[in-house]
Amino acid sequence: MKRFWFAALLVSLWGGLSYGATIDTKSLGHNGGENAHPHNLSSLNTGGVDSIHAPAGGETQICKFCHTPHGAASRPLWNRPDPVGPNGDGSFPLYGGSSLVIDDAGVVGDSKYGQNTYPNGASRMCMSCHDGVTAIGQVVSEPAELANLQMSIEGTIDLSVSHPISFVYDTTVAGLINAQKNDGGTNTYQLPSSNGLLDGQNRMQCNTCHNPHVDTRDGVYNLPMWRKYTGVENDDYEWTCSQCHIGGPTSAGILWGSPGSPTINDHHDLIP
Repeated sequence: MKRFWFAALLVSLWGGLSYGATIDTKSLGHNGGENAHPHNLSSLNTGGVDSIHAPAGGETQICKFCHTPHGAASRPLWNRPDPVGPNGDGSFPLYGGSSLVIDDAGVVGDSKYGQNTYPNGASRMCMSCHDGVTAIGQVVSEPAELANLQMSIEGTIDLSVSHPISFVYDTTVAGLINAQKNDGGTNTYQLPSSNGLLDGQNRMQCNTCHNPHVDTRDGVYNLPMWRKYTGVENDDYEWTCSQCHIGGPTSAGILWGSPGSPTINDHHDLIP
């Protein structure tokens, strides 16, 4: 299995680096790694002094801050330690919204929200940087630069105010949530119509909505690393939400405001 993941990584690198002139400029591998992608922590980052990356003359390998071909901690060739978390013990707060249904007594047995290791899967990998505590450059295989540098305040994710993650979302859970509508709830939910948005255990994770290898911000499009990208921000936001949410108070558009100055008003709030 390790050989498979290593081969997959090589294919990704080949596509991202050898054919830099043909790949999307939003890609992490664009221009041989010389780009301003926020996940480019190498010295090749062109994002300027405000971006987090190795100093000039330092590490040039753009993959090693997350992946390694040898001695990986887990799949996919993961090169980062388990996140420390805001509590210092690897634990994270659950979403604090009072209207949340997936943690109700009649649902949580199937949704498994907050149970066992939380967050889990790809989301836990994301939090190994975005917890604001674990050093960004701390890797499992080979020491890296930035080993003592933590995520910026803007990049730190507070899971107590962010969209719930790492819960099972299958037909059973969707049915249980929708049943709440008959018990005073107002929203209706469906399973994603697009394949591949949930992980192998039907769990919603960070990468259900985001692609960490593609930075979709382009100056007028503010959503970072959005999995759905057409260049029309509000449309992409709506498409993503409508994969699971039907109607409800957000159906008119979660990005409120004028086209030139949208206002993001959702549960993806960052620590101010």
